[in-house]
Amino acid sequence: MLLVIVNSRRAFTLIELLVVIAIIGILAAMLMPALNKAKNSAGKVTDLNNLRQIMVALNVYASDNHDEQPSANWDNGGGDLPGWLYTCDPTASGPARYVLQKGQLWPLLRNPKIFICPNDNLQMQHWSQLDGVTEQRQQQLSSYAINGAIIGYSWAYEHTHLPAKLGQMRPGDCAFW
Repeated sequence: MLLVIVNSRRAFTLIELLVVIAIIGILAAMLMPALNKAKNSAGKVTDLNNLRQIMVALNVYASDNHDEQPSANWDNGGGDLPGWLYTCDPTASGPARYVLQKGQLWPLLRNPKIFICPNDNLQMQHWSQLDGVTEQRQQQLSSYAINGAIIGYSWAYEHTHLPAKLGQMRPGDCAFW
């Protein structure tokens, strides 16, 4: 008597595997825009919350300082007077010269994450018209900038113009970018 054992298990063929992988790829491609949209929406919510906290700190700062707003910080980091975000350390160079803990709003906020938009890349490279080269941004502490108009565009901390009083601002005025 001859006994034949037949293996009843069947393996996937290469075509079937490729079809399954293609279907998974198509589903992933359909989900990516929805996931990116959700990520961007979450970033916007965090961004608005950061700006709200900065504006609350600005109002508290102004109420403690005769309604005067904090000073601006300029990209070149000139001067050694404190600005809203940082104070420059003249002994340091590069990004290390911007000291966040000595900024005018730091005592009120005390969290470095508040100063950064989650959709911003602080390490990005950009073209510098001034230097004529592509370079990394020097100030890597914040995504936001105070509107120089509210403090009279004081160049290099000359303070030749008095800052606008917070009470002088109208509802449509922009304090931060």
